[in-house]
Amino acid sequence: EEEHKLKRPMGIATNSSGQFIVTDLHYVKVFDNSGKFVKQSSLSTDEVNTIYAHEVATDMSDNIFVLTRLEKPGRERSYWVYKLTKTADLHHKFRLRGESKYWGLSVSDKGKVVTLRDWGAVEEYNTDGEFVRSFGRGIISAAVSVIVTNDGRVMVADEEIGRASGRE
Repeated sequence: EEEHKLKRPMGIATNSSGQFIVTDLHYVKVFDNSGKFVKQSSLSTDEVNTIYAHEVATDMSDNIFVLTRLEKPGRERSYWVYKLTKTADLHHKFRLRGESKYWGLSVSDKGKVVTLRDWGAVEEYNTDGEFVRSFGRGIISAAVSVIVTNDGRVMVADEEIGRASGRE
C-alpha cells in the first residue's frame, strides 16, 4: 500500500523473529522477513514539534531503540532515544545530554546504549537514560558508525583513520 512504502529510510535493524525495523521520517515501520508490512508507529507527540527518526537498534529482548531529533519552532533541536517494546509501542524515552549533533546507535544485551556525538565522541547511557560516560574525544575524528559487540566492547568506524592509513 502507498502509505506503507518507505519515503526516507534512515536506519534498519532486525529482531529475533527476523522482522525488519526501519526508521522512515517520523515513523518506525516493521516488516516481516519477506518484506510484507506489519506495523507502523508514529513518534510524533504533538503538532508543534517535529520528530525525525534516525538510527534504530534492537536488544536481545526485541526492544526497539530509536535515535531521534526533535525540532521545535525556531530551529531549536534536541536528540532523544525512544525505547519501544517489541510490538513497537512506546515504553519510555530519554534526552541525550548535548545540544550538538548525534548519530549512530547501538545497544548491548547488558543494558548499554551508545551514540556518536560531534563526530568525535562516544556517549554511553543505560537503557533508562542515565548517562554513564563519554570517551574517544581526541582519538576519534570523523566517526560514522558505532556498535557494541557481544562481549561489551565498543567499535567505531572512523572515516579519518581510514584515510590516514590509506584504507577507505
